[in-house]
Amino acid sequence: MNKILILTFVLAGFIISFLISAKTVFHSDSDFVSNFIADNPENVSAYIAVNDSVILQLNEQVVLPFADAGQLLTVVEFTFQVAQGEMSLDERIPLSAISKFHIPASDENRFDSWLFSLQNKDLPDSGSELTLEAVAKGILKYSAPANAAFLADKMDYARINARIDSLRLPQQDNLFPTNGAALLPFYLEDEYGKDEAIEHLKNLKQSEYIDLSYRLNNRFKTDSTEDWKAENNYSELDYHIYLQQRLPAASVASYVVLFQKIETFPKGVQNYFFRLFEGTANVSADFKFAGSKTTRNINSIAHFAFARDANGNKIEMILVFHDLLLLDAKKLDMGLKLFENEVFTNIGSYEFNF
Repeated sequence: MNKILILTFVLAGFIISFLISAKTVFHSDSDFVSNFIADNPENVSAYIAVNDSVILQLNEQVVLPFADAGQLLTVVEFTFQVAQGEMSLDERIPLSAISKFHIPASDENRFDSWLFSLQNKDLPDSGSELTLEAVAKGILKYSAPANAAFLADKMDYARINARIDSLRLPQQDNLFPTNGAALLPFYLEDEYGKDEAIEHLKNLKQSEYIDLSYRLNNRFKTDSTEDWKAENNYSELDYHIYLQQRLPAASVASYVVLFQKIETFPKGVQNYFFRLFEGTANVSADFKFAGSKTTRNINSIAHFAFARDANGNKIEMILVFHDLLLLDAKKLDMGLKLFENEVFTNIGSYEFNF
């Protein structure tokens, strides 16, 4: 009996120690973000401006494959098409049309988190209809890849890329179906066998890679079964790394220009743009407008935030972290909203420590 009691106390102590250690290891706050920027400039590209005064410019011309940052450009084109009467925020779409583009267990549950947010407890069933506004907000707040893939396909990638050209964003690649690209490892395994697939993936010319991505993207629309998506889900780290390296590339400077261009958008486009961003920023102050979006993949994070308060103060923030250790990526992801909240709440007076 005494032995059992002693063992119970030892086990309880181990569990408590583990929980305390885990809390310490995974704890993050706003200071972690600013300290990481100061201590690891080689892993950061950044631009922060407050009231037209540039607080931080760091590696903003460096071109990198952004983690799903093209989603923001997809939403920009959507607001133009809505303002021009080609689409409507109220148009209702069957959930099944969107979920066709979802690859289960491939997006850190972002698609499921979006669905959960719509009905709090119960996920919509496959027959549910959702508005295009809800789909677009799922892109901005949850970075749901299936939403972005569906909306980009519905609008036409050529239209999105024409918008990129018209905005004259420097150092911004055209978008292509990265959801289709996610199927490339399995296409190549079928063609060449698993042992050779990664080598062929590495050696594909970018033009070939993009052409195959468009071709494979069509399967989401034409194959009504779900089994093939489960079979084509993958966890091999090498695949993730090479697919990430092929994402559309951009620089922070591209998005600085985009923020500037938003100020010149037609009023109707601006109104829709700001409406879709409502509720995306973690703010507690009195703001006329505030919006933010975070995108991430296995070892990179991109964070976009902008705000205007009732007194006319404004802030623009673009932070890109790349080549991250997994623990740093986790802590940055946890700390970014806290950092954003502190900066926005103390807009015009926040003291940056870098």
